Amino acid sequence: YLIYYPTPPFLINIVTPTFVERQFSDLKNIASETTVGGVVGFKYEYEEQGLSHITIILPFGQYKMILGTVKEYKDNFNQILASFKFLK
Repeated sequence: YLIYYPTPPFLINIVTPTFVERQFSDLKNIASETTVGGVVGFKYEYEEQGLSHITIILPFGQYKMILGTVKEYKDNFNQILASFKFLK
C-alpha cells in the first residue's frame, strides 16, 4: 500500500455519473473531446494544489472511468492511453 502525496502519478477510478457531475461541474468550460481506445470522452487540464492535472472521463457502461495524471507524467500517461483497447 503506497500513499502518494499530493496525488499518485497515475489514477484510474470507476465512479457513478453523479460523482463526475459533482466533482467536475466547475470544469465543464475547459473540457475538450478526446478518444481513448475508440471510446469518446472528455479531457480536462487544470491546476489544483499547485500541480497541473490531466483528467480524462470516459463512459464505462452505466458508470464513468476517470483516468488521470499530473503534467510531469504526461508522456508516460499518453503511452499508456495509446495501449488501451475496450471490448464490447
